[in-house]
Amino acid sequence: SADIVYHQRGGVISRRRPKSLLCGSAAACSLPGGSPVARLMIEWLREYELLLAVLGLLSVGSLGTALVLTPWALSLIRPEYFLPEESDDPPPEFEFHRCLVLVLRNLFGIALVLAGVALLALPGQGILTILAGLLLMSFPGKKSLELWLVRLPFVLKSVNWARARRGKEPLRLPNR
Repeated sequence: SADIVYHQRGGVISRRRPKSLLCGSAAACSLPGGSPVARLMIEWLREYELLLAVLGLLSVGSLGTALVLTPWALSLIRPEYFLPEESDDPPPEFEFHRCLVLVLRNLFGIALVLAGVALLALPGQGILTILAGLLLMSFPGKKSLELWLVRLPFVLKSVNWARARRGKEPLRLPNR
């Protein structure tokens, strides 16, 4: 690209950007007598500074979104959600709309799980994103996994605290 300058220093040709958002100028980032590792790190940071800035903004945005949407989503759970269902109703008949919603929820859940795995290596809310994806998906043993998670004392206390702040009653759990 036009902003990369190739120069020769001691018989080695290298590239650098003359101006950088990180340092303000090429001279400000030069490390006279500095270690080669530090120079490589600074060169790497210069080369990927736009990507790092975007990832940082996405991380802050995902944190803000999580702080807003998590209490709202927790308030939508029925208090008796974890209690065994005592219904003699026959299973619902096939409906295209229900099937479509189920497929879309599972696809969105898979996308969230994959994004969460990526966020484990990048700055962001990786574990929270994975959990949100798992909760959206339908798979065997999902209810048991959710119940195990919500029975953890710090999780149940946090969930019920968030529900109380939104004026919802605490979750009711089955006896062990």
